Amino acid sequence: MTLRLASLNPLALVMAAALAQPLLAVDLQDTRLVAQPAVSARQVAFLYAGDLWTCAPSGGAAQRLTTRGGCIGTPRFSPDGAWIAYTAAHDGNPDVWVNPSAGGEPRRLTWNPGADVVQDWTPDGTA
Repeated sequence: MTLRLASLNPLALVMAAALAQPLLAVDLQDTRLVAQPAVSARQVAFLYAGDLWTCAPSGGAAQRLTTRGGCIGTPRFSPDGAWIAYTAAHDGNPDVWVNPSAGGEPRRLTWNPGADVVQDWTPDGTA
């Protein structure tokens, strides 16, 4: 399970959030605080109130995957859709975490004192 990482760039996060707004206005009309959606074949992952959530692409009840807060961005599904990588600052420093997309215990992948931010998975999810 290998991810490409990059340094945290606040301007890039602002730009990504601005680009996501038109998509949110169309797909999630009644929910105004949902941010940074990521889509797989079976689920949509998004950030809401500092936590990672998923739901079916057609809508319906959302499932909360994290409960600590501190999720700050870039959820990305693994190529097989089994995992979601995301950036979270649980200890004051942005690091990369993964969570099973079906729910389960989050796992921290990076411990760098600098900011680590999820960019994407490699195409095969392993290299």
